[in-house]
Amino acid sequence: MEGLKGKVFIVTGGGSGIGAVTVRRLLAEGARVTAAGTNAEKLARIREQASEAADRLLTVQFDLRDEESITSLVAQTADH
Repeated sequence: MEGLKGKVFIVTGGGSGIGAVTVRRLLAEGARVTAAGTNAEKLARIREQASEAADRLLTVQFDLRDEESITSLVAQTADH
């Protein structure tokens, strides 16, 4: 499926649970996705699991409580 081709999404909590399922589904639909979260190991695992769409997946470790971290997340997503 390619229903979301050309669209860009940021998924917080993208390394596990519902967030990880959402990341995989969006990638399956053709979207570009930034999986963001606090746990680098979980983000690495989602990257490994989505290797077929590696060119459309960006993983970013960030802290939702830190404004600079959020600004950086958005900037990295825009540059990807």
